[in-house]
Amino acid sequence: GVRDGAIIWEEAFGWADSANGLRAPPDSAFQLASLNKTIEATLAAVLEQQHRVDLDRPVNGYLRTTSVSSPVWDVGGVTLRRLLTHTAGVSTFDLGCDTGLPATACHFPTADETIRDYGNVARPPGAEFDYSNLGYFIAMEALARAAGRSARDLMRDEVFRPLGMVH
Repeated sequence: GVRDGAIIWEEAFGWADSANGLRAPPDSAFQLASLNKTIEATLAAVLEQQHRVDLDRPVNGYLRTTSVSSPVWDVGGVTLRRLLTHTAGVSTFDLGCDTGLPATACHFPTADETIRDYGNVARPPGAEFDYSNLGYFIAMEALARAAGRSARDLMRDEVFRPLGMVH
């Protein structure tokens, strides 16, 4: 817990390394997994409140050098809001690398290539929910391009620092 900016209680639960019996100290770092989506949606809301983005504007207007596409559906309905609520029509997708391979053997496409090659709208925007990591990737890329700054810098300066989270 925190009071007047000072930590008054902190405690860790679980294991930092269960195989070796190492308990997690309070400053253990863990992967956020999909919890990051909550933080990213917060960034989108902050940028909209600052009139730096319009969540209902077609996302392709923010992407500029790449775009989502569809041979069937109107991609004008693919907005930041729909990407952030998993209703943009972008299919479930996660680009990964075989965990048995060394990192040097993995090739990840650029952001433009990822959006161009995999950002296919598979169902009418706004019609149904489909949990999509790619949708959040596209949204974050659009937010960064709209603001002219990296997503990392935006998260630090627009979400974490205002909350006093500097470490």
